[in-house]
Amino acid sequence: MHAGAAYVVLARFTVR
Repeated sequence: MHAGAAYVVLARFTVR
């Protein structure tokens, strides 16, 4: 897992 994937997860969490 790289920073790119982490950023996507963070964005999804922010949407919630």
